[in-house]
Amino acid sequence: TEAEKEALHTQVRVQSFSKGQLLLEKGDVSTAIFVIIKGCVRLYYTVEGEEITSIFYLENQMVSSYKSYIRQEPATHSLQCIEDAEIAVFDQKTAYYFLAHFPRFEALARMIMEDELALYQDSLASFVINKPDQRYLHLLETQPDLLARVPQHALARLIGVTPESLSRIRKRLQER
Repeated sequence: TEAEKEALHTQVRVQSFSKGQLLLEKGDVSTAIFVIIKGCVRLYYTVEGEEITSIFYLENQMVSSYKSYIRQEPATHSLQCIEDAEIAVFDQKTAYYFLAHFPRFEALARMIMEDELALYQDSLASFVINKPDQRYLHLLETQPDLLARVPQHALARLIGVTPESLSRIRKRLQER
């Protein structure tokens, strides 16, 4: 509606972020939900000094540290732009305003969270059921554009292998 458009235009800020810039650092409390307009954001954990990417978010996806955001506790992971990005930033006050005043936003938020839950369940199942070769093939099938946008070491960690193992997987698959 016109009222929804006006509220979006006046209350939601769109920010530019540089490649490498953090949206959220591990240990900080999340105060925003981000909607990616342009760019790619990774969610990663730091384990024994090593960064392990858990998921990549692309255009038209929503990202936050949901547990930190909802419970207002320190985040256990970081969110980083891996490309220059344009992102709509919904602080808590704005997000709750939209949910309270525009029922369609509440339905949209629920659908987005359902998709996010399905994505996490698929990711977990993939690590339980599939071998790294199969996880890489699934990535090729479902997100081929990600391969050109993401550093190889981050892709390797995404499928649960070292960069060297990813190189061997790619070589084996090319030989088939």
